[in-house]
Amino acid sequence: MAATAILPLAATEGAIQQLVPTDTAIIIEARLTTLTATCPCCGVAARRRQSQYQRRLADLPWQGVPVVVRLVVRRFWCDNPACPRAIFAERIPALAAPYARKTRRLLAVLTPLGFALGGEGGRRVLALLGMPASGDTLLRLVRRAVVAPCDG
Repeated sequence: MAATAILPLAATEGAIQQLVPTDTAIIIEARLTTLTATCPCCGVAARRRQSQYQRRLADLPWQGVPVVVRLVVRRFWCDNPACPRAIFAERIPALAAPYARKTRRLLAVLTPLGFALGGEGGRRVLALLGMPASGDTLLRLVRRAVVAPCDG
C-alpha cells in the first residue's frame, strides 16, 4: 500500500507546524515556506512580502472526525512594473483552488457521492462519515462537474 502525505506539499514548499485535536475536529496548522511566489497574472517570481492571512480548508476526515487545515498564506508585491496585479497571494494548486474552502481531495469524494446519492441522501451519509456538507453543496458540485458526452 502506497503511503500518502497528510498534505500534498513538498518539504521545500511548506511545513505542518502542529496538529490540534479539539472536541469537534482535528486542526492541521501549516505554513508555506518558499522564499518566492509566482504572480498568477504575469508569471514573474516575487520576493517582497506584503502581508499574510489564514485560510481554513475542510479536508478528508480522520477516523470519522472532521479535519480542518489552517494554512498561513502570504501576500506578495509583484516585481513586474507592467503587471496589472500589484499584490497577489501565493497559490497551492495541489491542495485547493483559489478561493476554495474545501481541499481538492475532499471535493474528489463529495462529487461522486453527490452523483450517487443526490442532495439530502448524500448529506445524511456524509454526516455519518464525518464530512458535513449540505445537500445544496452536493447538488452544486454535481452541476459544476464536467461529464463526458454520451457516445450513441
